[in-house]
Amino acid sequence: MSERRFQFADIESAACVECGEVKPTESLDRELWCDDCRGRATRVAARWGRVAGLVGSVLLAIWIGVAVAPSGRMLIGWAVVVLVSYRIVGRLGRELIFGVLRARRTAARRRF
Repeated sequence: MSERRFQFADIESAACVECGEVKPTESLDRELWCDDCRGRATRVAARWGRVAGLVGSVLLAIWIGVAVAPSGRMLIGWAVVVLVSYRIVGRLGRELIFGVLRARRTAARRRF
């Protein structure tokens, strides 16, 4: 009665769900993406995250310039706020886009 349960580690190779190439299981993550596909998705997400950060920072800078109209002394403080918003919005955008890319592509591959 000591039946051994199946474990993913028992498989030596599997196909990447994104590119379809058969790779060793050590090079696949838990969602069965290979290192190359994950790297491509990370680069795409990083690019769009930077765009989101830039757009968010520009909109914030316009709002600060129009609505707040900072004085000369506070200009550096507001510039720091804009730079920090670029970093935060860029990081948020990158993480969200990466998650959406993986969820959509994995779900689309599972359908067929």
